[in-house]
Amino acid sequence: MNLRSVCLILLVVLVWGINFVIISVGVKEIPPFFMAGLRFVFVAFPLVFFLPKPAIPYRWLVAYGLTISFGQFACLFYALYIGMPSGQASLVLQSQVFVTALLGVIIYQDKLTLLQGFGGLLALTGIGLLLYGVLDTDISILGYLFTFAAACSWGVGNLCNRTISTRYEGTSMMQLVVWGALVPIIPFFSISYLLEDHQQIIYAVSHPTWVAILSLAYLILAASLFGYTVWGMLISKHGTANVVPFALLVPVVGLLSGWVFLDETLNITQAVGCAVVIMGLCIYSFHQKLRMALIRSR
Repeated sequence: MNLRSVCLILLVVLVWGINFVIISVGVKEIPPFFMAGLRFVFVAFPLVFFLPKPAIPYRWLVAYGLTISFGQFACLFYALYIGMPSGQASLVLQSQVFVTALLGVIIYQDKLTLLQGFGGLLALTGIGLLLYGVLDTDISILGYLFTFAAACSWGVGNLCNRTISTRYEGTSMMQLVVWGALVPIIPFFSISYLLEDHQQIIYAVSHPTWVAILSLAYLILAASLFGYTVWGMLISKHGTANVVPFALLVPVVGLLSGWVFLDETLNITQAVGCAVVIMGLCIYSFHQKLRMALIRSR
């Protein structure tokens, strides 16, 4: 990859890593489901009037929107709203890698190597340590469960994305992001109407703060439109194997930004858990290179 592509990848990683802090701050100003609904309204409009619908059946567009856009962010926004630390959320969410792999084995009969299996078990052990470390804090374990649910929804969405890219080659990522954003709008606002404080919503809309406005702008322009579009473009240009491993830096940025901006700290058990999860992710992502290194060392 040339320097420009590497810089773009690192910029996306930075944007996505800080994204968790932005959500944590934003849901203190706007109820989480209403905020998520607003996010996707402005991701879809007005661009949906200028970009043609991707040339895929509606059922796959709906499947993509319900998993990648609705399920993932409904669970993530709520987890951060009830106190899930932003840095740890960025890490636990990366378990989508293993959810995707497991579903690939079940649905597509993919094969996993021993190193991939070991990396997955190691990361699962790290998540277990994170959960055990919660016992020494006042953080609700419910936040971790919702974050893992978000990872599961992302994993299912990855398989939808894989099917779309395989069956309908040349699908524009920008078109998919924008048109897929139409799907979760009604579910988000419906849940918000049923579960969230109407007076708080009215006040947030009628008295918007700069924090709320900038948080939404960041989520819409940087995290969604810029992040997903550039990431998909770079994958199509340089291949999954060259781009996806950079996603390992997202939880690193997330943990650092949570510490810098929100003063989030880890106890010893949680710190070890984070290290173990990152190690498991590295083993899983670089299993082919590790295997070749082991063969050469014999």
